[in-house]
Amino acid sequence: MNARMESSIYYDPYDFEIDANPYPIWKRMRDEAPLYYNKKYDFYALSRYDDVTKCLKDFETYSSAKGTIMELIKAGFQAPPGMFIFEDPPLHDIHRDILRRLFTPRAIAAVEPKVREFTTQVLDPYVGKGGFDFIKDLGSEMPMRTIGMLLGIPEADQTKIRDYSMEGLDLDESGAPGDDLHFRFNSKDGDPVEVNDLFGTYLDWREQNPSDDLMTQLLQSEFVDETGTTRRLTRDEILGYVRLLAGAGNETTTRLIGWTGKVLADHPEQLAELAKDPSLINNAIDEVLRFEPPSPVQARYVTKDVEHYGQVVPKGSVILLLNASANRDERKFKDPDKFDIHRKIDQTLTFGHGLHFCMGSHLAKLEGRVALQEILKRFPSWRVDWSKAKQARTSTVRGWETLPVITDEEKWKEEQNSQQSEEKAVSETTKAGIDNAWDLVIKAPNGEQKSVVTLKSDGEVLTGSITNPEFGEQPIENGKYDGETLTWKSKMTKPVKITVTYTATLDEDNNISGHIKAMMAKIPFSGTPVAK
Repeated sequence: MNARMESSIYYDPYDFEIDANPYPIWKRMRDEAPLYYNKKYDFYALSRYDDVTKCLKDFETYSSAKGTIMELIKAGFQAPPGMFIFEDPPLHDIHRDILRRLFTPRAIAAVEPKVREFTTQVLDPYVGKGGFDFIKDLGSEMPMRTIGMLLGIPEADQTKIRDYSMEGLDLDESGAPGDDLHFRFNSKDGDPVEVNDLFGTYLDWREQNPSDDLMTQLLQSEFVDETGTTRRLTRDEILGYVRLLAGAGNETTTRLIGWTGKVLADHPEQLAELAKDPSLINNAIDEVLRFEPPSPVQARYVTKDVEHYGQVVPKGSVILLLNASANRDERKFKDPDKFDIHRKIDQTLTFGHGLHFCMGSHLAKLEGRVALQEILKRFPSWRVDWSKAKQARTSTVRGWETLPVITDEEKWKEEQNSQQSEEKAVSETTKAGIDNAWDLVIKAPNGEQKSVVTLKSDGEVLTGSITNPEFGEQPIENGKYDGETLTWKSKMTKPVKITVTYTATLDEDNNISGHIKAMMAKIPFSGTPVAK
């Protein structure tokens, strides 16, 4: 039986509303559709612990060689040399073993004093200030610094690692994957452009000036390749390793630190317990990783027809292995939706399973542990300032883009009172500004086009229409206003039938500006209020 059958369940990894809390949908999938098929994006998904475990282990059927992200698989991604997370044996084993010999527990332990020193330098200025941001002030900085220390990247250049690794994963407000994803990884001739631009110059310099860092060790490593030849790594292979460390080692740990702040704020009694008994911190980090895995979905390419629950998944399909869902499977964990720092942690799938188990898991846990230890020394309690918190939107991880916390109770009360007054004032003035019509000038590739957009607000919901001389009047869909940004969708019929997404803001004179996301382009527009 083919698995492409209708279901009342809808799971969409690009839907922001689902992504905000996917666990209820995943529970329904585990119970009602353990093998799920999404017709819109043409993928299958497995959500139960045993199923995900078996598939992660079976690399011959569920291959990583075409990528471990759905967009990459569908784009025909070709991995740069040395990126073993996108390889299967024998290449995977050869390339992974090289890094395994260098990325030892001893090497990781040696970096801990530097990580702690950096964390102290970051947090100390916020003592007595009333709060800090788990992501902007610490989470986005610590992993970047740690990887930079291991590679020997100069401190002045380490921010580039963070910016590089995060840029390629963002989703736009339409909820769809980035249209240029394939080209961010490979140029037209197949070269990994960002790798050469970002790390190539430094690699060339390090080759002439060896040190005791990981970059030098990669330059000096010898191995037996798949042809039986003993040799050193090529320049492209080394750049592949560096790119892998910079990307995989950066954003995942950033999200772990953010989830630690958020989940503990949601459980203040357990936060207080940790402040009193730091010996519980290691287990608390493990429980955060089970409860909110930063990388919740692993994609695989199906190499042959395979059957699940009496249904066939055809060769060539993309299948998503929902490891975060597996971590909350009642068949494996008792009270899985309960966060408990005292939980006896069984084997979770946060860092994968089998030959692709994450080599950096110990480093990520070290960073999470050091971060929480140093935070609790200075701030034994905190609350999230939800008026300024923002969830990150990426294609591979879940977490927070900003997570400001208030560590002073009096400041918390002041913020609450101020926020309520501000929201009331903004609501009254903004509603008057949004309930309006604008003459738009759209700077399309084939010349300027003019339209009129009419919007009305009801809280966060926008309704209205767009009128264009060529297309006539079209109602807007999925209109939203988050207090700063207006977004809506509209259907076009010419030259092709597509749905485009508008993203806009208003200035103090109520002029509107933004861009239209249409297939592979972002088209700017601006407008002034229609004269009344």
